[in-house]
Amino acid sequence: MGTEMSGLTHLWHRFETWLAEHAPEDHASLRLGASKDDVKHLEDGLGFPLHQDMVELLRLHNGVKMRRASTEPGAFLLGYSLLDVDGIQEAHRDLVSMVEDARNEGEEELVEGRIADSRWVPLAQNVSGDLLFMDHRYQFAGEIGFGK
Repeated sequence: MGTEMSGLTHLWHRFETWLAEHAPEDHASLRLGASKDDVKHLEDGLGFPLHQDMVELLRLHNGVKMRRASTEPGAFLLGYSLLDVDGIQEAHRDLVSMVEDARNEGEEELVEGRIADSRWVPLAQNVSGDLLFMDHRYQFAGEIGFGK
């Protein structure tokens, strides 16, 4: 019985091969994968399980090496850098805080699901703080979005 790769893992390996050939510095910025314990700790902090694609991505690479300038390698996803589990947790706390503040001010309809949501899990960030996230709301589970 052979070991089969998921669609995401297969695509990621193709992308990683391309990076190694065409953008070796970006490829070198990839960190080793997160451990099962790291992923479990993240899920515990979020309060819900991660979409399987997010788990696979983290198990392949736990983000990229921290960049100090926008010109450094590691922002190969349209100018966004993959976050590690700690960065994901921190950015998620910020999203949750935005939602809670909006609820306290009676303005959740302006924020929740529009510019922040407690079930959006950040996966990458650009130097200005914008996020790419994976939506974990039931009806949108696994979709990728972007926001502040």
